[in-house]
Amino acid sequence: MPYDGAVGVRTRSNGTSIGTADLDTTAEVQILTASYGAEYGRSAGGQVRVISKSGSNSFHGSAYEYFRNNAMDANSWSRNRNPATNFTAPDKFNQFGYNVSGPIFVPRKFNSDRSKLFFTW
Repeated sequence: MPYDGAVGVRTRSNGTSIGTADLDTTAEVQILTASYGAEYGRSAGGQVRVISKSGSNSFHGSAYEYFRNNAMDANSWSRNRNPATNFTAPDKFNQFGYNVSGPIFVPRKFNSDRSKLFFTW
């Protein structure tokens, strides 16, 4: 699985993925099967290409939280029948994140029209 052309799978270890692409920073996902070019490796199966977004000439940002809590989970029928298990298993998961992108410029010195150098964080 290449990320922006770089290999995203450990080949000397157990073949696990090095990282995952964030939804807000992914521009394109492409699935290659059967007869893909040599530039994508020599895998027996298919390839999944992930292309990340570049910055833009205006500033953008977002903040998010992946939230999971046992107060929002349903209990199974078999657990509801037994008084000893008539509750949902404790589960609390909060993952916060953010994305910021925009131009890099110095007014009247460098990239003043905001068309040459961008960042994504």
